Amino acid sequence: YSLFTDNDRIEARKNKLSKSSSLQILPTVQTQRQNRREFVLNYLSKYRIIASEYSLRQLIWDHERSIGLKIRMDRKSLRRILDELIQSKLATIIKTKSLKGDVTFICQPDVKEDDPLILTAIKNMDLAALRNLPVQNEKSSSVIFNADQVSMIEGVDHLSSEAMTIVLHKMPGLPKMRRRSLIHEYLFYIIYGLSTKSRPVKPQTKSEPPVYLDDDTWRRYVAPLDPMKDMNRGWFLIGDVLRGIPFGLYLRLTITTSLPRILCRWLKLDHLLTNLTQEEIEHLDSELARFHHTNMLYQKDIPPKELLRYPLRYVELPGGSRGPLNDWLLSAKKLRSLCSIIEDISGVTGLISMQKKTTSQAKTSMLGFLHRQASLLDTRFAMPAYQIFTNLSQTNVIHFDFQSSIDVASYWLTSETISRSSPLGKCLLIIIK
Repeated sequence: YSLFTDNDRIEARKNKLSKSSSLQILPTVQTQRQNRREFVLNYLSKYRIIASEYSLRQLIWDHERSIGLKIRMDRKSLRRILDELIQSKLATIIKTKSLKGDVTFICQPDVKEDDPLILTAIKNMDLAALRNLPVQNEKSSSVIFNADQVSMIEGVDHLSSEAMTIVLHKMPGLPKMRRRSLIHEYLFYIIYGLSTKSRPVKPQTKSEPPVYLDDDTWRRYVAPLDPMKDMNRGWFLIGDVLRGIPFGLYLRLTITTSLPRILCRWLKLDHLLTNLTQEEIEHLDSELARFHHTNMLYQKDIPPKELLRYPLRYVELPGGSRGPLNDWLLSAKKLRSLCSIIEDISGVTGLISMQKKTTSQAKTSMLGFLHRQASLLDTRFAMPAYQIFTNLSQTNVIHFDFQSSIDVASYWLTSETISRSSPLGKCLLIIIK
């Protein structure tokens, strides 16, 4: 090498660099690009849309940081990957408008501009934009919008205070045992009653959720609960359970003695509005009509009976997903009351084993396990004279193996019968396997 001329040394260095780069650098770059491309495809297959290139770049950064990579992808690299996916027809770009201006979505090829996912995303952006508007007073200048923006603002505006006025009713409440049995039946159906491989018998439309059982019951739209990763069947997350619960069941378990006027009018509960004047009724109808042409466009003609069967996450509420009615229905108090029923089943019957709650953990993020076997101690022999239990050695034990919803109903009917025929103040002995 020392006998080389200057030109020979330069040529040798070029050859050495080209060989090392072809063997080491190029495969690394290509593999990293393939991994990012695969990540984008997987994310689109799961969520179908991405709000913007910036959001996608943030997702890739977070993903690569979680696996220990410190290199952050730049905009040009992402742009090349997206161009390749678009040319291969594996992704598409949808450009539309919101209150914030032009919006670009990265979507799967089958997503159209009027897809509910796109409309919901735009609605959420508009709500966020409205929240950031400056508060106006008499001295400050007004905020000026064009005609399209004015119509959009009218669609996402909050419900009036008159519409949210509370109406008291005298509908009978559910006894504790009935509340427990309803939740138990629902949990058993989504965890054990449906196959984890169940597919909809009718696909989702703009106005209707996917149909999993083609009959006229509350089970029509109920989907199986996805099994938790690396955990046996039977485990569930309370938040997942609440998102899929039928709207009518949620209302029955959480609503006690009061309802907002707009909810009564929307669900055709006019017998609760007999004290309202005709002018007040017309005001409620105008409020509903305003939202029927915006966030409730696809569900405005759905009968209330059918709407009450929809899973909670598919229901389009008057006022939108961040309006006062949504805040009232999904308030922390109501969610806690529903979680308390599940905890009550765990503590009183032992049918559910609950994860120990940490101090800062929300109830909806708690894990539970639903058992398939249980036993009841039959104490009906004490009914004739309300005998006090002194010797339980000869008492019969009734065993249950939950294989269907009929077994669940039989358990609760037997439990109620034993409770009615036992001395007051005595609890049943429940044995869980």
